[in-house]
Amino acid sequence: MSTQRVLHLSDTHLLEAAGARLYGRDMDANFSAALGAARTGGPYDLVVLTGDISHDGSRASYERAVDMLGNIDYQRLVAIAGNHDDPITLSEVIPSEPCALGAWQVVLLNSHWPERVEGRLGAEQEALLRDALAAIDEQNEAGYALVAVHHPPHFICSTPHCALSEPESLLQLASHDAVRLLISGHVHDDYSHRIGATMFSTCPSTCIGFDHDPAGHKASTLPPGAIIYDLGDDGSIGRKAIYAP
Repeated sequence: MSTQRVLHLSDTHLLEAAGARLYGRDMDANFSAALGAARTGGPYDLVVLTGDISHDGSRASYERAVDMLGNIDYQRLVAIAGNHDDPITLSEVIPSEPCALGAWQVVLLNSHWPERVEGRLGAEQEALLRDALAAIDEQNEAGYALVAVHHPPHFICSTPHCALSEPESLLQLASHDAVRLLISGHVHDDYSHRIGATMFSTCPSTCIGFDHDPAGHKASTLPPGAIIYDLGDDGSIGRKAIYAP
């Protein structure tokens, strides 16, 4: 069985000035530390950045993220916007188009909601996923989908801005047999669970970690981290969290 290795990074919150600090932390140093932990896990067939790559939406922060990623071995890089990102500037620097990865289709959904912390998907984004699943259904061979969206549609925290607003349509689409993995950022936490055949997986931030429970969230001691997935051509998923020392 062949596998595809994917590196999932999220919520780097880089700022326009290199070495700028947020929450008392050097954002570039934290991102570099997470990449250092990820370097030995390569090469990667794909790197996915699930939003809030920049904290201020500046072109310089996106360009610096790409430069820093040059320290790891990967074939392809894609990104989606988070609530802090400027979606247009981001798309000009890092590709945001869906792509094929062996037996898997990678579908990138934009949940950016201007001036809001929580996210939402419009009809256009839902149609994009619906069309991708229809194309998989039409194939003569088995195919699977990795769906990426910044705001998780299903999460343990009940605080409204921690998740996708009105997630029912996405959850219904995610129940399709081909959708085996749905990855998100936004919550700055390492969490995974399954609903049916679908694994829902969030990613630790390289900025600052948060602990969540049904009552809300608070800062944690979680170090800068990332998730590595091994996607099998039989639809199987290996998942491993990695952290900076």
